[in-house]
Amino acid sequence: MASVYPVIVDTPAQVTGMLDIILAHPGERLYIDLEGEQLSCRGTLDLISIHVEAAYQTWLVDVHTLGDCAFSTTATADGYTTLRSVPESVHRVKSVVDIQLLELASRRGFKDRYLLGLSKCISRCDRIYADEKARWQETKEKDRQLLLANSELFRVRPLVQDTLLYCAGDVALLPRLLRQFEPFPIGFWRWFAAKETRDRIKEAHENWYRPEGPEKADAPWIKGILIARKQEHKVETGRKA
Repeated sequence: MASVYPVIVDTPAQVTGMLDIILAHPGERLYIDLEGEQLSCRGTLDLISIHVEAAYQTWLVDVHTLGDCAFSTTATADGYTTLRSVPESVHRVKSVVDIQLLELASRRGFKDRYLLGLSKCISRCDRIYADEKARWQETKEKDRQLLLANSELFRVRPLVQDTLLYCAGDVALLPRLLRQFEPFPIGFWRWFAAKETRDRIKEAHENWYRPEGPEKADAPWIKGILIARKQEHKVETGRKA
C-alpha cells in the first residue's frame, strides 16, 4: 500500500502537533476523506483522514472522541490556525479538487452520463501498481463486510485495524489519482470541473442536502446544465481576455 501507517489524532495535543506539521508545508495540497453517517448538515462526522504527501504523513482525526476540540484546538506555530480554518481559508476553497469531477473532465472523446466511484478511479489509474490495487481492494472489502455487520463501525473504539488501513489507504492514493487525471482537462472542461466542484461544496452546506442516492452517480450535465455552463464559460473567458 502507498500509505504509511496513520497517526491517530485523538487528543488536543495531537491536533496541535498535526496542525504545526501542516503549517510547516505551506502551499502543499491536503488530501482529505471523511467517514461518518449521512455526511451532511444532519448527519454525523466520525473520522477525518488527512494526507500531506511532502510530509510523508497520514493522520486519522478521531472526531467522535474529540468532539468540537477537533476543530477549535489551535496550532502552536501561529496560535490561531485550527482544523476548521485550514480548509475554509479562501486559498484552500478556491483550490479544492474533486477527483470524481476531475476524472470525468479528463475523459477523452465521448463523456458518458455517470461519475466513477473511488474504486473505478483507482482501477483506471496507471500510476498505481497492480499489487497496490489488489491490497487496497482487499482492505476495502474487509471494511465493507465489517460495516455490514456493524453500521456504527467508525464509532467503535479502539478503531479496528482494517478500518485504520482502509481510511489511510484512500487518502494516500489520492496524489497519484490527481497526477493521473489533472493534466488532461483543458479549456472548458478544466473550468467546468472547477465550477461544479465549487457548486458541490455550496450544495453540501444546504439543509436539504442528501449525501446518498442513485442520482449521485449522474454526471452534472444530466441536470440539463451543460449548455448554460458553456455560455457562462464564454462570458467569463471573454471578460478576462
